[in-house]
Amino acid sequence: MLLLLPHQFKALLETIQADLSSIQNAIREQTRTIRISEAERYSAYRHRQKTYRQRQILNSLTAAIALGAFIYAGIGACQLKTMRGALEEIQKQTTAVQNTLTEVQKQTALMKKQMAGTFGGELFTESPQPTQIPGDTNMFNHTGIFIHFRNIGKTDVVEFVAAGIMTRQNIVDDEPLGEPQYRHIGPIRIRPYQEGSQDNRVAELRFETNAFTPHDLDLIRESKETIDVSGIIQYGDGFGDTDNGTFCYHYYAPSLSSLRSDGKWSTIRGRWSECGEPH
Repeated sequence: MLLLLPHQFKALLETIQADLSSIQNAIREQTRTIRISEAERYSAYRHRQKTYRQRQILNSLTAAIALGAFIYAGIGACQLKTMRGALEEIQKQTTAVQNTLTEVQKQTALMKKQMAGTFGGELFTESPQPTQIPGDTNMFNHTGIFIHFRNIGKTDVVEFVAAGIMTRQNIVDDEPLGEPQYRHIGPIRIRPYQEGSQDNRVAELRFETNAFTPHDLDLIRESKETIDVSGIIQYGDGFGDTDNGTFCYHYYAPSLSSLRSDGKWSTIRGRWSECGEPH
């Protein structure tokens, strides 16, 4: 039997207590580690449960959205079909209205044309004056050659303009003589012409003849020279439409006499004829 001294026993006891304390600390540390692992596992378990529930909710919402989209697509297709039908009907009605409007415009234009033809202003271009070239040079130099434009319609002619040219020509060699003479008038308004009225107004386009000599007049009367007067006119008929026209006259003065059917001779006097008209 081993006998220990008191101080040796005390030292042994202290060593045993120290070992027990170390063992207790190790056990506590191990227990803490085990508890932390269990907490982490529980936390992970909770996280998995939460993720699973979120996934389930997300799947449910996705299915609900897909179902809603399918239902909405069906409703939208039905509404689209209805809208297309309504649009086609509107297009048909619009086409019908456009056709009606076109027809009304045609009828209106026709009525306007008829009204303008019946009541609108209309110009008549008279033959140049004097009707016959006189033998008196002084008189011819004074009167000149002029054309009158008369409104034979029932409404004022508006914005009337006329431009003309007078030329002389040698008939023998078909060559122009001298310089052409240009004249124009307008724009002016011309009231309807009334027979016997003192307030009639006509438009006049006048050409100067003071350059003609007695020899020139002899050549014209002998049909060796001729005079041409031509031009254009434009005017409003009072109903919003614009009319355009031309005029062209040629002075024909043959020096021939013809035998009439009664056996008598007659002299063919000079006159104005429209261009292209047979003499």
